[in-house]
Amino acid sequence: MLYYTIALILLIVILVLLKTTIKPRNFPPGPNWLPIVGTLPLIKKLCMKYGSQHIALDTLRHDYGSDIISLKFGSEKVVVVFTQDLIKEMFTQRPLQGRPDNFFIRMRTNGKRAGFL
Repeated sequence: MLYYTIALILLIVILVLLKTTIKPRNFPPGPNWLPIVGTLPLIKKLCMKYGSQHIALDTLRHDYGSDIISLKFGSEKVVVVFTQDLIKEMFTQRPLQGRPDNFFIRMRTNGKRAGFL
């Protein structure tokens, strides 16, 4: 019985570590994620080095050679966009607006996906 318990706990730990460290498919480039904390230690280190977060993020932008980078703060996946054209495109495309979509939102808005609750 003890072996089954240990095996179950080990399996759960492995699954949690895999879920928190593997990037989703087609996710933008960015630094590797650490289990549980994501990229927070790296961002903190860069902020201390350069004095501000926007300079730290710009440094990562140049390191990865992309105007879109991905980060993970704890359990939150974050995509950072840099150029004005990409920001404009992000705010004008409906799928990228980050609006919640579930049964209660659709019921409140008569079947449409509009606004925040």
